[in-house]
Amino acid sequence: MRLKLITVMQTPPKEYAGPQYSESDLLKALKVGCEVETAIHKFAGVKKDLRQDKFKSLYYALNMKYTENKKKLLDGEISAEQIVSWGPNDFLNEDEKLKLQRAEEHNAAMKRGDWAREQLKKTVTDGFFKCRKCKSMKTTFH
Repeated sequence: MRLKLITVMQTPPKEYAGPQYSESDLLKALKVGCEVETAIHKFAGVKKDLRQDKFKSLYYALNMKYTENKKKLLDGEISAEQIVSWGPNDFLNEDEKLKLQRAEEHNAAMKRGDWAREQLKKTVTDGFFKCRKCKSMKTTFH
């Protein structure tokens, strides 16, 4: 696990187009990787499963998906203890957090009992049937 985490810290992001990391950058990445490992051990204590889960989630988050957090960690903007204590949603950038919030609001609205009726009111168009009373084609079928 330690080697994987250090390798992740020493590998430039895919979108990085600059020169290869210098020796000082690689040594800083090694130091930060060791700090993250120490923070994970402090966070998980003797719980081996929690420690492995945190290693795997940080490996994925820093290597595959959220490389801007890796840069912040290497630059010292985020401490190792902070990033270890983060949950899955804390790694998201602002756009992804907004999308997640909208999805949660939409799911909460769908759980309301009158949600289907509200959606029908928004999308009333000419229906298939004609109202007997007013002769309008704007009808719904229940």
